[in-house]
Amino acid sequence: MKKTRILGAIMALSLSAAPILGFANTVTKKIFTVQITAEAAQWIQSENKWWYRHDDGSYTKGDWELINGKWYYFDYQGWMKTGKIEVKNKYYILGTDGAMLIGWVKTKEAWHYCQPGSGECLTGWRYINGAQYYFNAYGQMLVGLLNINGKWFYLEDRVSENDKDYGKMRTGLIRLNGKTYYADSNGVIKR
Repeated sequence: MKKTRILGAIMALSLSAAPILGFANTVTKKIFTVQITAEAAQWIQSENKWWYRHDDGSYTKGDWELINGKWYYFDYQGWMKTGKIEVKNKYYILGTDGAMLIGWVKTKEAWHYCQPGSGECLTGWRYINGAQYYFNAYGQMLVGLLNINGKWFYLEDRVSENDKDYGKMRTGLIRLNGKTYYADSNGVIKR
C-alpha cells in the first residue's frame, strides 16, 4: 500500500525593484507540484531471509525492534534472526517467524526458560513456579545427578521430558540405580 502526499505550492514573485534596474514593472507567477511517494513499513523476503523496511526506507541493523507487539532481532546486515542467538553475552530464543519466545522453550539441545519481559535465557539456579531448576551458562536446563560447585544434586530425569516434574531439583529420599540417597532442603545430597 502506497501513501502518496501531494505538495502543491504557488510562488508569486513581484519584481518591485525592477523599475530601479530599468526593467518594466512585471509580476511573474510560477506554479509547481512536487510528488513524494513513501512505502508503508513492511517485511521484505530475499531468498529465505527476511528484513523489515521502515516507512522511510531504512531498516534495523544489529539490534532489537518491536514490530506489531513482538520483539525481533536483526543482524548487522539487517537480516531477521531465528533460533538461539547470543547478544551481548546473553542468550535468546527466536521462533521460526523470528519473534522472541518467552517462558519454557524446548530446543533440539534442551529445555530453556526465557525470562518474560526481557526474553533472556536464565542461567544458574532459578526458582520457577514453586520449583528449583539449574541452567548452564548457555541457558540449557540440566538434569540427572550433577556435581555443581563441589556439591551433588539430583534434578529429575526419570520422567518424560514433557512431564511437569522434569528437571526439578529433588529433596528428601531419592532412589537412584538401586541406592537410596538423602538430599537436604537445599537439594544437596548427603552421602
